[in-house]
Amino acid sequence: MMGAIKGMIDAGTEMFPGIGSDIADPNVKESSYPETPLRALSSLMVDGVAPLSTSYSSTKVPMMLFSSRNDHVVDPVQGDFLAANYGGPCERIMLDKSFHVATQDLEKDVINTRAVEFARKVTKS
Repeated sequence: MMGAIKGMIDAGTEMFPGIGSDIADPNVKESSYPETPLRALSSLMVDGVAPLSTSYSSTKVPMMLFSSRNDHVVDPVQGDFLAANYGGPCERIMLDKSFHVATQDLEKDVINTRAVEFARKVTKS
């Protein structure tokens, strides 16, 4: 993916059509940008995500990871990688009805309930 983005930038393309709203609920529309700036996306991946991924194993705090099985923005296999390489305890919740913006989607109540339960559990002394 990064090679394709670099090739587009090198060819003079600065903006790429935006993804738009990735929400399964037909009654919800996510606000989104019409275009994605490719240099910013490249920086996010090269300067942010890639270096961070090398430190997953040294992170020890508990994590709850929500993943949508039908995410059209981030491949769920990325969550598999994070869960497999994470150094602390990881509880993973797979969402079957929601797309990328799951906090606004059909399973938002599941996310809210489970996140609050998780926070209470990990902050008990």
